[in-house]
Amino acid sequence: MRTFLLRALQCVASLLLFGRFLGAQEAPVELSHVEAPTINIESVDLLSRQGVGNERKQIVFKEFRETKHGRIVPSSKFDVVCEVRGELNLSTEDFLLWTSVDFLVAPVTETYKNMGIEQIGSSVAWGQLTEMDDFKSAAIYSLSAGETRRVVVKNLDLTKTLAAFSVDPSDNLWPWLLRINVHIQDRAGKQIASAMKIVRLWPDSGRRSRANSPTSVLKIPMS
Repeated sequence: MRTFLLRALQCVASLLLFGRFLGAQEAPVELSHVEAPTINIESVDLLSRQGVGNERKQIVFKEFRETKHGRIVPSSKFDVVCEVRGELNLSTEDFLLWTSVDFLVAPVTETYKNMGIEQIGSSVAWGQLTEMDDFKSAAIYSLSAGETRRVVVKNLDLTKTLAAFSVDPSDNLWPWLLRINVHIQDRAGKQIASAMKIVRLWPDSGRRSRANSPTSVLKIPMS
């Protein structure tokens, strides 16, 4: 019912859409003779919009929780906010920041409820869900040496993904962890920085627990 893919081909195809951003390039240069400009991703935070009308504000959050009515707290929609800093040896350059999201899926059991993030990560493989529209991007124009820039990738949405995880007696699976991957590449398409943010997603306590089969896990491709 659910397909887990490492969508390398999809990502490559999507990157081609940024041809206008990358522009026409001259013949490749021997990278061994050129010191590539570098930047650092100082932080990655997740923001959710709270309130109504003029009272709406953004809050930083560190985990998701499912309610008994199937809603997600603080929200199934969120923004990824990155602090990006140019190294001192950087000439003024343009860059592209883009995101992808991996999931760690396993049955809803007391075993996984009681595990920490590192424990779950060492027992189940990460994979990607086709329901998740995770390829988002933001351009970084004219970043200078020593400059820090706040870059926001808006409107990542878990709605379709979580709709695929209704309580099913045959597996009762749940995406316990999300890994938001942040990548930065230069105009030549070379990746020069990356970072990640791992976030826990707690299922509602009313979901059926399969305590009698705590070692049953879903086999998905390694990332």
